[in-house]
Amino acid sequence: MKFIEAGNGVKTNLMEANEKVMRSHQIETTEREIKHLCESLGIKDFKKVLSMPGGAKRFREGAYAAASKLREAQAELAFGQLLRAGVQNQFNDIYQAVEVTYTAAVREVGSNKRQEFYAPLERIGFPKKVLAGDSFPETNFKGVDKELVNSKYGMLVAFERELFDDDMTGQIASRSGQMGENARIHEEAFVWNRIFNGTQSLDGELLPVSLTYTTPFSSSGIHAGGYGINATTAARISQTQVQAGWILAKKMTDQSGRAMLVMPKLLAVSPQDIFFAEILMGSVQNPSSSSTQTADIGKVGSVMSINPIKNLAAVVSSRFIPDYGAMLIDAGKGFVFQRRDPQEVVQENPLSGPAFSQEVYRYKTRARWEADFIDPKFNINLNTSFSST
Repeated sequence: MKFIEAGNGVKTNLMEANEKVMRSHQIETTEREIKHLCESLGIKDFKKVLSMPGGAKRFREGAYAAASKLREAQAELAFGQLLRAGVQNQFNDIYQAVEVTYTAAVREVGSNKRQEFYAPLERIGFPKKVLAGDSFPETNFKGVDKELVNSKYGMLVAFERELFDDDMTGQIASRSGQMGENARIHEEAFVWNRIFNGTQSLDGELLPVSLTYTTPFSSSGIHAGGYGINATTAARISQTQVQAGWILAKKMTDQSGRAMLVMPKLLAVSPQDIFFAEILMGSVQNPSSSSTQTADIGKVGSVMSINPIKNLAAVVSSRFIPDYGAMLIDAGKGFVFQRRDPQEVVQENPLSGPAFSQEVYRYKTRARWEADFIDPKFNINLNTSFSST
């Protein structure tokens, strides 16, 4: 399988399912609000007005024409609201068009309250031999109890009215497009940094680590008793590291020490190692043979032997995965992205504040969501210290 990287168009079934959740949440919520706004102003064909060809100038003229159909006292207010609706539409289009890779690794869900609770139960015990006259043994089970509180994210951006009036270069369209792009890119950086427990920053702000697990990865077990080992000895990705991580996944235990099913489907790596990872996972013959002697041909690990990890997992990469980071992931199981409010654009009242006194249109982008581990045992970290060797 071709490696998954932003912009190359490769998508897994999980990515497509997550996109449907995102688009449904985004489009249904914002279009319903905009439609209600325009219909309250007596504009039935608002989509036709807002999709006029010719860029920002034609859009502005269309908004003025629609607003002029209303009472004169409402015209300027209606124009401002239509302007906001147009920016929101363009924001939505760009936001949804930005390709990200984190959707290949996480499960996206909708949220309808301040916080969501996750309490998956682990497997119960297994049958045991019962001798004649003995009581049947009772079994037990444990579970995970996590709470994800939605956080709010946003920013303000200002457009001068003259730019709307005189724009012939597409600056307005590009600025509103940048709001959509940056909102989506922020999600990508946030999720990958948290998955890898990294220390990266974006635009001067430190990206947060996991709140549900203080130490999400451990080579001695994230649970008491040495259960839940989900980290190999830290080293840069290699065939040895991949095989060691795969073995850890197959030997994974829950909080009770019982075997649990972990099947890594993704190998996530940083840009430094994407081509090496593709060679490791895609070569027909052993990509890291230990001998070139003719007499050793065909022996395990030597020249002409098979590649034991070929197609073991799809390769995914992102510029926001910390340098030299590498991880095997059972996609869609251990990490959740919950979306409370979709990304939206809110315009400041055009009849007050800077919009009135300085003729500056200000827009606020906002969203509420959270993303974190529910159970990190589905993620096997191959390089916890981001070693370059």
